[in-house]
Amino acid sequence: MFLRLTLSVALGVALAFWPYSARCGLGLAGFLGAVATLVVAGGWSAVWTWRHRAPKGHILSLLLVLWGLVLAGLDVLPRVGYAKPSAAHPALWSCS
Repeated sequence: MFLRLTLSVALGVALAFWPYSARCGLGLAGFLGAVATLVVAGGWSAVWTWRHRAPKGHILSLLLVLWGLVLAGLDVLPRVGYAKPSAAHPALWSCS
């Protein structure tokens, strides 16, 4: 149970230091795939920590899900027209 949580935390920290370009194209798809993995791993950890009555682990799991949703929102919302695009988060999906 705590191995799942540890791996999820490691992924969440690693995403904050993503070394590749994630502005558009394949780099963006890879980054959003990693973010989706973080959200799924956080949810999976949340279920297991709930079943095993581990409140601190459960809170950490829910924070990981929230962190994943924030990271996804930073990249998706400008592209769907909800947030203001910037140089780091342009309104383009592809690098044409």
